Amino acid sequence: MLVDSIASVEQLIRSDTNGLMKFEYVQICTPGYMNGTNGWRVEILDSVHEARHPDFGGHAIDLFVTSEGHKYTHCMTELPIAELLPGEIRFKAPRPLADQS
Repeated sequence: MLVDSIASVEQLIRSDTNGLMKFEYVQICTPGYMNGTNGWRVEILDSVHEARHPDFGGHAIDLFVTSEGHKYTHCMTELPIAELLPGEIRFKAPRPLADQS
């Protein structure tokens, strides 16, 4: 299933599917300009944090962390991810993920 926002993921996970759907993991698909390659990359999502941008009055920004430790954000400023102010965890993978290799 393809969704366009973490809010949609949260809603699906919380929904009552009467056992019709089972979520094993959530993936994030990023373009090359975000992931530092020449192409698209699909990775297993470990968590989403609500970070704050110090220059925009503490504006909330979703910080996506993959199971391999890569970090992405949709913020289009030049501010390095390491300089975002940490916030609450919005999503966390429900269990430790098995080795996918």
